Order: sequence, then structure tokens, then C-alpha cells
Amino acid sequence: MRLLRLSAFLACTIGFVAACFASETFSKKTYNHGSLPSSVVTADVNRDGFPDVIAAYRTPNSGSEHGYLDVMLGGYGGTFTSTAFFSTASDPVKLVAGDFNNDGYPDVMVLEDSGYQLFLSAKNGSLDTQSQVPFGCDGCGGNNLVAVDLNGDHIPDIAFTLCGTTGCALHTEVNDGTGQHFTSGGQSTGIGRVIAHSLVAADFNRDGIDDLAVASDNVVEVFRSLGGGQFTLMQTITPAANSGTYGLAVGDIDNKNGPDLVFLAGPSCIPDCIAASTVYEYLNSGSGILGLKATYTPDSNSTNALSLVDITGDNRLDLITENGELQENNGSLSWAHYSGSGSFSTFSTLLEMGNPVDIVGRDLNLDSRHDLVVADSDGVFTTPGAVILTNTTSSAAICAPPSSINLAAKLCSPGSSTSSGTFTVTAAGNSPTGVRRVELWIDGTKRYQSPDDRLKTTVTLSSGTHKFVIAAYDQFGKKGSTTRYVSVP
Repeated sequence: MRLLRLSAFLACTIGFVAACFASETFSKKTYNHGSLPSSVVTADVNRDGFPDVIAAYRTPNSGSEHGYLDVMLGGYGGTFTSTAFFSTASDPVKLVAGDFNNDGYPDVMVLEDSGYQLFLSAKNGSLDTQSQVPFGCDGCGGNNLVAVDLNGDHIPDIAFTLCGTTGCALHTEVNDGTGQHFTSGGQSTGIGRVIAHSLVAADFNRDGIDDLAVASDNVVEVFRSLGGGQFTLMQTITPAANSGTYGLAVGDIDNKNGPDLVFLAGPSCIPDCIAASTVYEYLNSGSGILGLKATYTPDSNSTNALSLVDITGDNRLDLITENGELQENNGSLSWAHYSGSGSFSTFSTLLEMGNPVDIVGRDLNLDSRHDLVVADSDGVFTTPGAVILTNTTSSAAICAPPSSINLAAKLCSPGSSTSSGTFTVTAAGNSPTGVRRVELWIDGTKRYQSPDDRLKTTVTLSSGTHKFVIAAYDQFGKKGSTTRYVSVP
């Protein structure tokens, strides 16, 4: 493992693993198993308190049509141990995690070339393979998958895009709560051309049920959930360049009116050509309608995906781009720091890699800093595999989360009393599948909502005793909370 300590002026080079932050430091370790990873996800599948990493690998030129999953169990200090490999029915495209059979242990759903397949947690770090559910259409294949609660039971369902010779469609499948049976949501919305990283789920209109956004041809369509897998078109976004759209990422960027959206727009030949793309940022009005805030120019002509992760510890989401190989150069990660008022700074190189194709941000070693897991599929410039980037920046720490064995919330500060009425509140949440947001309630009133699994805000209170409640919500709406009474002189 190599510790990365660099100034803002140190250039990234192929021969030296470099993280080009202003002052942030990361350590890097690559887990390689002789094939090309296509997707990564984190979940505490054995519920020992430490998040695990599951990577999907395709097997090109092997004479086999199936791939496999690698389960890497997490341990103290963010270390990982591969325990077993599990074959998929066809090459895996995308992974998501969720407790599909409602037994308290997170499972893994795999979108594959010819269907979707569920791998249930065996509760000991192993997975029980379920039969693949085939798409049932000739020449079609899946390219995007999200786990989403479609019917309000807090048990994950799925939505995915499926493309064939006649075009693409958006499908929803509702889980019966056992993970054994999925029923079509009754809707298959015909859409235009869709490529990878073009589907996200979020509660845009804040009605308690997640909606969907999909990048299709040269537009982004936002669908409002009607419950039970049914959707209706809520908004169509057309970028000014009228170019092909892709690379969606969602999060509460300005921490104000609910989930916001960023996406890429570039020539329609992408991803089969090398061309510059533009990042579009749309902020939520509060009612679910998204309005253009700004556009940004990435520092690479091969940007293929976006992610929103707080890597600096200011409790605001930063913007990360995944940049693929470019002619004789390797790929990279770049980032733009949140600069306030719902905007981002200019992009700069974060780390050189081979060909990053998927990324997840999560506190893997429970030290209150968001780490990164990257599926790096290149075998020319770097070693392919699942890359763990452990955040070691002191300023990125906010509040060490509780262990991930159960959905739980934790209040780090203030303590039982304060010397003044103005103070900083820090808190965190965690669960086996991860936490979407953390809320601060004081005396029955919500005072602050965090955009991710950590919380940091300043409040001013009058003299007396006040009831603090920290509420953490997982990816599917389940809630865990903790209560403390704080006295102000």
C-alpha cells in the first residue's frame, strides 16, 4: 500500500501514483484477479460491522460467456480479503446491493448481458446463487441498473434499461419481499438510445417514493413515481448543445431543495469516439422540477461517468469524473470541489488510472472519511482490478460512524452540555447497505439535513435543555435514530 502526499502543484505521472489534491492524501491498493472488472459495490454482506466490497468481472477472450463476482470482506483499518468467486450466468454489467429477501443481510443483484441475477447473502461472507431471470428477447442486453423502493415497503426493487435492435426501454421489477419473485411494474417506457451510466433513482419531488431519471439520445427524462413500479414523465431536459446525454449522477448539491442532477452531454458517437463533453448541473426547485445552474468543462476528452462524493469533509458533495483511455495515454479520475452557492470549482486531475469504469464512495475503515472504490478495467497502463483509495486527510474527518452491523445513527458533538448557545453539531449514520442522508432534529423541529451519511452544521440555541435527535435513512427509506439531551447555560 502506498501513501500519497502531494502538493497542489505536483503533476500526475504514469510512473508515480499521484493524487493531485490541494492537500488531501490517499493510499491506494489494487486487488486483481486476472480479468477485467465491470462494476463495484459496497455492502456488509456478513454483518461483522465492516463494509465489504463486491466486484464484478467479465471474462473476455476466455471462451466462456459468463463472468464472476469477487467478494472481498472488509476488516480493521480498511483491509480486504477475497474469500470466494461466484459465477454469473452471463457477463456482468452492473451491481447493486440491498436486502432483497428482508432478512437483515444485504444481497447483491447483478445486471448481466442476458438477464438479471440475485445473489443472496449466506450470512457468513458467502453468497447463495439464484437462477438468472432472462430478458426473453433476442439480441437485447441490459446496460443500467438501480436498486430502488418502488412501492414504499422499504425493500429494494429494481429498475433497468434494456436495449436491442429496435431501441431501448426502461423496465421496473417489483420485489414480493422475499427476493424470489419479481413482477413487472406494468410499464416498459420506450426511450431512445441509452448507454452506460445513464440511469439514477432519487426522490426528486420529495413525496417519499423514489423517482427515476434516464439519459436517452440527446435528452434527460425525469419520471415521477406513481407507486408499484408505475411512472409518468415529469420533465424532459434538453441540453443547449443538443448532444448525446449520458453519465448521470444525483445528490443534494446545494443541500437545499432535495436531489439535484448532473450529467454529461457530448457528440452522439460517444462512447465509441474520442470527443470533449460538457457537464450540465441542474438544481431542484423543491417541487421536483430541475433548472439549469451551470455548465463545466472537464479536463479530459474521454470523460465517461460522473459521481458525487464529499472527499474534503466540508459536508458538501464534490464532483468526480471518470476518464477513460485516450489514444496513448491512460485514464484518470478528476474532481471539482464544491465552491458554494450550488457551484463547483474547475476540474483538476485527481489520480491517474488505467480505464476507470465504475466508482463508489463510502467510509470503508470507519474513520469518518469517504474512501473510493474504483473498477479499473485497463490492463495496458496499470494493473486491472478493484482499486481501494483510502482517504487519510485529517480535514476530511467529521464524525466516525457506528459499525455497519445495523442501521444506526450517532451524535459525536456536542456533548451533554455547552458553554455557549452557538456550537457545531457533528453526527453520522451507517447501515449494511449504506446511508443516504442524516437529519438533525432539535425539540421536534428539523434543523438540518445532510446530503450524505455524515452531518456537520452550526446551530444557536437559547438557554435550557434541548432534545437532539439524529435520524439516519438508508438507501430504501428505513430509519435509525439516536437521542441526546443537551443543556445550554
